Amino acid sequence: MKEFVCISCPRGCLLHVEGDKVTGNFCKRGEIYGKAEATHPERALSSTVRIIGAKLPYLPVKSAKPIPKDKMFEAMKQINEIVVKAPVRKGDVLLENLASTAIPLIATRSFSLYNKESEEVFMDLKGKVLFASDLHGRRERLKSFLKRIEEEKPDWILMGGDLVYYGPRNGIPEDRDEDFVRQELKALYEKGNFFSVRGNCDRNEDQIPFDLPILRELTYEKKKIALFHGHEESLFALSSKKYDAYLFGHTHLYCIDETKEGLFLNPGSLGFPKENHVPTYMVLEEGWKIRLQRLEDGKTLMRYHAFKEEKEWKM
Repeated sequence: MKEFVCISCPRGCLLHVEGDKVTGNFCKRGEIYGKAEATHPERALSSTVRIIGAKLPYLPVKSAKPIPKDKMFEAMKQINEIVVKAPVRKGDVLLENLASTAIPLIATRSFSLYNKESEEVFMDLKGKVLFASDLHGRRERLKSFLKRIEEEKPDWILMGGDLVYYGPRNGIPEDRDEDFVRQELKALYEKGNFFSVRGNCDRNEDQIPFDLPILRELTYEKKKIALFHGHEESLFALSSKKYDAYLFGHTHLYCIDETKEGLFLNPGSLGFPKENHVPTYMVLEEGWKIRLQRLEDGKTLMRYHAFKEEKEWKM
């Protein structure tokens, strides 16, 4: 007879295992654990690996499934040799075959690139910037946006979140194509001039192949910019912080509003514009000149020149 303390829950039952019979267990999980522990014991392995280019020196990792207990030392030897480079997204596979178990080692936290010279991590933007938001997995709208990108030839592309999932309140669109959207956004990201943030409809299961922080801090012509989605979680990230410009989405309504508190820009929604608005995006150019553009044909609907003593509008 073998004895084990069950670790399936905090109760910690003392199990007695003889052959295929388990006693002392309070629940079915204890029976399953006892049989497995007696024949082929396994453990979920959690650890850390070195990471370069992130704010912290270590990245938390885990085995995707429990691995055989007798493989733990071999697995830790492999893990101790791993060094990864930021950015890393939660769920990224760092090792396909941990200790010859065919079980992958995955990251359990996302890390973006970090500017070590300052606690304030601001990416400096120059030139022409395209800003869009709330695509919600719509294939044809993304195709139109890609055409506008080809025409505008921006230096930077910013997205305000809600990229792939359609969102239950919006309904399922006819051109819903999450795989296409994910693939095309990945291609934009790999060019190195594309940044987005996470929206309330950006889910872990969407498997978006790049980092989606709640808040990105940017600068443009010496003005500090907060890029965020606009839902509760992102607003909390903004608390106690002050910026010159706030770029956001979430409402599906375009907005250009400059007050003593700062400049507030919402490009509207590519996927589901509200209140009879058409799908729109924005263009920011040198001198803080802003254009609101219609997605369908790239027509300029509105112009605004920000950070001037007198507000300058053109319709």
